[in-house]
Amino acid sequence: MKTGERARLIAAARDLLMTDGYEACTVEAAARAAGVDPAMSREELVVGTLDAHWADLKPFIAAALDPGLPALERLRRFFTGAADFQAAHWEKLGCVAGCMLLRVGSAAGKTDVAVRRKVAEIFAELTGMLKKPLADAMSEGRIRKGDPDVMARTLVQYTEGVLGLAQIDNDLPALKAAMARGLEFLGAEPPLLRPG
Repeated sequence: MKTGERARLIAAARDLLMTDGYEACTVEAAARAAGVDPAMSREELVVGTLDAHWADLKPFIAAALDPGLPALERLRRFFTGAADFQAAHWEKLGCVAGCMLLRVGSAAGKTDVAVRRKVAEIFAELTGMLKKPLADAMSEGRIRKGDPDVMARTLVQYTEGVLGLAQIDNDLPALKAAMARGLEFLGAEPPLLRPG
């Protein structure tokens, strides 16, 4: 398959995963939407789509967590970025999209080993990205003390829970409110949440 055709197929698969979910994302449906011949397995298509999604998302998360910023600001930007991403998709789709990684990973069956492994790998990478700002915020006394590994994993779980429930309820304001309270979840005192 030519590079351009593969890119179109991946883009079509990503749209299907974001709008209609894992079950709707078949090779045939993606190929039809992309106007190309289906030339890969469903597993290859979904894993390739997850890779493409993460490649697009990761730089924004990395920028939010810029180590040149104060630790609490990095964490605030992480929460704000998640809410902004959902708001942008609301404008495009008219609904809360939630997290494509969570949607795909939780819908994948026991035989979809490569798909579940890819989702777990991406979540592990995200968890790793969050450890440093959490450790820095703890050392500065800005959030409660704890094991940065455990706290990073818990922060991913909090974020994914908020996104999942907001998708189920189709409630963007509730999502924004929960993300705005993310620093409280980490133990930041309310005075520290006010700008300036």
